[in-house]
Amino acid sequence: MKKIYRIILISLLVIISSLTLVSCTEVTDSIGPVSFFPDGKTILFSAHRNAISNIYTYNLLTKKLEMLTSNSNPKYSYYTPVISSDGSRIVFAGITNEFNEGSHIYIMHVDGSNIRQLTNEHSWDVGPVFSPDGKEIVFFKGARYRHTSTGGETWSDWDIYSVKIDGTNLQKITNRQFMGGGGLSMPPDRKSILFSATPMLRDPVSKKYPDFSSFIFLIDQYNPEPIEPLALIESYANFSPSFSPDGNKIVFISFTKLKGRGYFDYNVFTMDSDGKNVKQITDNQSSNLAPSFSPDMKTIFFLSDIERNHNNKLMQVNADGTNLHEIKIFDK
Repeated sequence: MKKIYRIILISLLVIISSLTLVSCTEVTDSIGPVSFFPDGKTILFSAHRNAISNIYTYNLLTKKLEMLTSNSNPKYSYYTPVISSDGSRIVFAGITNEFNEGSHIYIMHVDGSNIRQLTNEHSWDVGPVFSPDGKEIVFFKGARYRHTSTGGETWSDWDIYSVKIDGTNLQKITNRQFMGGGGLSMPPDRKSILFSATPMLRDPVSKKYPDFSSFIFLIDQYNPEPIEPLALIESYANFSPSFSPDGNKIVFISFTKLKGRGYFDYNVFTMDSDGKNVKQITDNQSSNLAPSFSPDMKTIFFLSDIERNHNNKLMQVNADGTNLHEIKIFDK
C-alpha cells in the first residue's frame, strides 16, 4: 500500500510542478497557480481556454483581464508564470503535448514581449522562480526520460538547478535524484530554497521516515546538504510549499485518505518558517493545490478541483480559514 501511495505522490508532484499531465483538450477555462504583481492588486497565471494555453493578468479590483501571450497552438502550453520582484520580467515553463520532448524555461518582458528560451537540454524543466536579487532562475529538472514497468512513461532523477536570466551558467544545486519534486519558493531576504520532494527509497530521509512519502525541505542554496524535512505532521505527505512575502510563514498542502471514500482530500495548511505552529486552513473535501499568500498576508489563494475533473478553480480564503470563496475570472 505504501508503494501505491508513493506512486500517487510522484505523479502528483510532477503535476504540481507543471500542471500539465492532463491533455489540454480535456479542460476548459482551467487556470494554473497565481503569482502577484508588486502592486498587490494584479495576479499572473496561465490558463487553458478552449484548449489553448496562454498567460494572463487579472486585476482583482477592476476585474480587468489581459492576455499577455498570443499562443494559438493547442499542442503547446505555458505553465507556472512568476513575476520578478521589480515587476519587469516573467519566467515560465513551456511544454509541448509530446511528453517525451520535455519542457523548458522561458523568460519575457512584463508586457509579454521578447520571449527567450533559457534552457534547452532534453529534460523536464518546470516550476521556475526568481532568486531574490532577480539575477537567477531556480527550477526543478527531471533529467531522465524513461518507460515504466507498467508500460507508461515518466521523467525521473529530479534535482534543483539554477541558471542566469540570460541563459548562461546552468548550475546543479541538489544531487539527490528525487523521484518527484515541486513547490519551489525563495524568501525575500536570504539564499534559502523551500521545496517539496519525494526521495528515492534508498535515500536516508526515506529510510529515516518510512511512513512518509513527500517532504517539505528548506535548504541553503550554496550548502544544500544535509537535507532534513522541515516539518512532519500527521499526514502521509506534505507538499507545494510557498513562503509568505515576509518569509516568516509557509503555506502548503497536506493530504489524508478519507475512510470509506476512494480518493484523497488535499487541504491547505500554514506553519511558521521553522516548521512550528501548524494550522489547518481548509476542510472543503476537495483536491486543493498550489497555495500562496496575498501580498498583505491576510488571505491565501489556491487552486481547487472540487469536482475532480481537472478543471481547477481559483479560490481565496482568509488566513484564519474563514470566508472561503471562488474568484470567477472567466465567469460567463
